[in-house]
Amino acid sequence: MILAIMALGVFTALQANGDERSWWLNVFFNMNGEWRPGHEIDGWAARRYDTREECARRKAFAETECRKVPLDYPAVWICSPDGPLEEPPPPLQGTYCWDVSSDR
Repeated sequence: MILAIMALGVFTALQANGDERSWWLNVFFNMNGEWRPGHEIDGWAARRYDTREECARRKAFAETECRKVPLDYPAVWICSPDGPLEEPPPPLQGTYCWDVSSDR
């Protein structure tokens, strides 16, 4: 009975949100001419967000911050649905904080 009530609460919360999909903020670094996912570098794993809007806000923040203080390597920030990306989407060029026109 208690489990059923808890499940109903979770289901209701998902319905109220209107979006059951999770979004992931990924970062890729261009190291020696090769794009590498952030999860290969300590501390740069993809981060999960509940909505695309929240992911987009964090992406904009990351891009703004690395324009202010450039990272050691060119970086690309990308929001993706349902899970972290393992490989960068083509074509990535070696520029700092390249703005991806549309997320996957």
